[in-house]
Amino acid sequence: MRGIRLKIILMLILSISLASCRRTKTEQPQLITPHLVVSPFPKESFHRRVGPGALFLVLDGAGSEALKAYLNATTMPHLSHLVEKGARAEALLGVDPTATLPTYAALSSGAFPAKTGLVADRAHLPGTELSPAGASAPPSEVEPLWRTAMRNGLRAAVLFWPDADPDVSEQVADYIVGTGEIYVDSALHAITLTASADWEGMPVSYSPPLEGTIHLLSAEGAQVSTLYLLLLDSIDDGQENYDRFLIKRERVVEPSDVLLETSKWAKVSVSPQLQSGAYFKITHLQDSECTLYQSPVGYNRAQPVELLREINDVFGFPPPTPDERAHRLGWISDEDYLYMASLQSRWMSEVAAHVWTKYQPDLLVTAQPIIGLCARRFLLVDPAQPGYTVEKASIYQSYMLQAYQIADTALGKLLETTNASETAIFVLSGHGVAPVHTTVNLSAVLSRDGLLAITKDGLVNANKTKAVAVSSGAAAHIYLNLVDRESSGTVEVDQYAAVQESVIAALRNTLDEDGAAPFARILRRSELADLGLDAEYSGDVFVQAAVGYTLSDDLSAQAIFEPAGTYGEWGYAADEQDMQGVFLAAGYGIRPGIVETVRLVDVAPTVARILGFSMAPDITDGRSIEAILHVGPQE
Repeated sequence: MRGIRLKIILMLILSISLASCRRTKTEQPQLITPHLVVSPFPKESFHRRVGPGALFLVLDGAGSEALKAYLNATTMPHLSHLVEKGARAEALLGVDPTATLPTYAALSSGAFPAKTGLVADRAHLPGTELSPAGASAPPSEVEPLWRTAMRNGLRAAVLFWPDADPDVSEQVADYIVGTGEIYVDSALHAITLTASADWEGMPVSYSPPLEGTIHLLSAEGAQVSTLYLLLLDSIDDGQENYDRFLIKRERVVEPSDVLLETSKWAKVSVSPQLQSGAYFKITHLQDSECTLYQSPVGYNRAQPVELLREINDVFGFPPPTPDERAHRLGWISDEDYLYMASLQSRWMSEVAAHVWTKYQPDLLVTAQPIIGLCARRFLLVDPAQPGYTVEKASIYQSYMLQAYQIADTALGKLLETTNASETAIFVLSGHGVAPVHTTVNLSAVLSRDGLLAITKDGLVNANKTKAVAVSSGAAAHIYLNLVDRESSGTVEVDQYAAVQESVIAALRNTLDEDGAAPFARILRRSELADLGLDAEYSGDVFVQAAVGYTLSDDLSAQAIFEPAGTYGEWGYAADEQDMQGVFLAAGYGIRPGIVETVRLVDVAPTVARILGFSMAPDITDGRSIEAILHVGPQE
């Protein structure tokens, strides 16, 4: 699938302009739900709010308990100001599992996963390959808040929301900006440097200029683009010291080009047609050898197309998400990872402030993922975690402090553009992050008990397999290879209960070296209704890890237990203390005060109440939080 997408992209680059480079759906008349008209992009004048507005920001991964350590006027002044002026909950209770897509779907709809259909970040869909590699996430089956607002005559903007795709008509808002499209993965390039003399406009260099070639390759190994690296010595000290560099698509140095220090990051355009780009960092330079980190290459995705063009022109291509794989492999340092996170955060906040200010939607929902992303790499607080030392834990704590501060700065950027007397401001997180020390390999568990067969090539042997696990952080769904449901079915209907019990027994019999059970919850499919998780794509067995453990479905794993590859995780039971999120509200229609606990599914109905409409009662599981409102009575 990815190879097909790349071929399409390359054909577009060769044949059409940027306006046509977006996917076909962007250029076609928008497919819309019945009786719903998506507002056309204003041509001469922009929408102006005539009633109250609502601004909805998610600080992904900010836990209720963790936030207390940072919530003060020095560390997080903007959030502290909202706390002083508005309402807050002691904790926010999310949905199970506390994974990204189920959480965002519940936030935007007020419905539990049983209705949204998003039961995990990754799930097995009937009719597809029964393998972790074939798992995906279906679109939400419930109308989101912004679509309901649009049906009620309001204008909505949705920015960087994981559960909103600009190319899915049922999710499109009047203004929508996606999380970006990646078409070249990150890489670490080993470059042999040679003498250079044929660059046009060559700057002065006090040592012979050096150059190297960077080949950007697709996942299938096809060459997507070629870039050129130029190294110069800018210091006239008689020493060979290459301290400046430049990366270009052609061997031409323009007067406007800025020569960067070799310790700095370079922002480089890769395709003018797609307006895509990447960030580069020299990680090693000695003699004629250079090691260069290249971030994923991506481009913006937005609607309407005029908004896409505007974002490209004003803000450029999107900075990549901080590269967890590169950090784990040692391609980039801790400081590099944090820098990437800060770049993305600042870019997102600037785009959000621009859309909110210029187009004045009645409702804007957006997200800031930096806290959760940094917690995955830096939440080192438990001596049981791999590599723990007091010194390292202290350094990583300073990184987490910076992540919270950067998130607060992003909030401040939005608040600068907001009149609180006319706008209801919601700042929340759907779940926190818990520290982890051990990975439990579920495929190894199932293989041990003869429930999963794996070929010599590391693939699922479907004809000999009874069950397959698909994990999302600390949660997993286990699917039986049921006859008439799966094309490779090996489990007859009358064997279903027995095989299901075998899976449960395999999990219950799995204990770590200290005799501790790594699972906090093991449930049959028939027991999921109480969690609001009984949906079409739920597994036949659902399992959640105990805090400290995370789950993997890696088919190549040999050991059942191994040191965790990350320091922070989510997906645990929603009532775990580390998983309880944050809820703050201030401004128009908000009564200051403290409430004990807010449910995640109650947030969307509360926003709707302030904006003057109601969520559909047959779809929404939540109710507006009356204790914090002083708008008119609910009808």
